[in-house]
Amino acid sequence: MTADRVSALREALAADNITVVTERDDETLFNADAAITGVLAAIAETGTFVCASGASSARGSSLIPPVHIALLSAAQIVGDLFDYFDQLDPKDGLPANVNLITGPSKTADIEGILVTGVHGPGAVHVVLLE
Repeated sequence: MTADRVSALREALAADNITVVTERDDETLFNADAAITGVLAAIAETGTFVCASGASSARGSSLIPPVHIALLSAAQIVGDLFDYFDQLDPKDGLPANVNLITGPSKTADIEGILVTGVHGPGAVHVVLLE
């Protein structure tokens, strides 16, 4: 996502009285109502998106707040995992961590009752940018 788009998004959120914070520490992330992140890619076959962490992006951004909003462009969509891994080049530098996210976590471990959002956000939204 370009710096211009990030600035425009921050301005639009502020115009709607939504407080935007950029701190990435755990306390901030645990107190946030939602997080907005970019993604490296989206996998069409499974509806998965690829989030990475490193010096400029905290791992917890896509995992800790109760709502995760992922921004991606159509150019980032690939057919399947093979297509995604084919485009990676270790010479370009690899991220510290990669998460493959296909919706909120779910479990039915306790008495067979389905619970959503046990590990990570309870709601995941994807915004496709032009």
